[in-house]
Amino acid sequence: MTAPPPAAFRPLPTLFVRSIYWSTPLFVALDYVYGVSLRIPFLDALPGVKAVYYAFALACAVVITARPRLTGAIGFGESVVNIALLVLSTGAAYLSMLDSVASPDVLMVNPFTPQAVASLCLSAAVMAASYISRLGTVG
Repeated sequence: MTAPPPAAFRPLPTLFVRSIYWSTPLFVALDYVYGVSLRIPFLDALPGVKAVYYAFALACAVVITARPRLTGAIGFGESVVNIALLVLSTGAAYLSMLDSVASPDVLMVNPFTPQAVASLCLSAAVMAASYISRLGTVG
């Protein structure tokens, strides 16, 4: 078992996770005003669910401000779900692309969009930062 990171190192990942959640209004503006969905591109076809997700992210920001010890757990859990949904939606789009290649009306859509890659990188960074910050609260 590895030792937790020094106490001086833990606040930076925690600050990063909190800033991502408090940046939700910025992500909403990018999404609805400019059409750039960096947090959840896999929900573009479900605008109602997307609005619920953004409300949930703001609720996470409030909870981790009120209960800072939950920052790692909330960030890690939300990131795991976000990455899993992104992988499933990308896989479904890939299978759909294979079906379209087999059909006479070939219409290929690339499921690996820059927004999907950016979302994956952002979620992975939040997950890693949450994991690091949780090391200081476990044990």
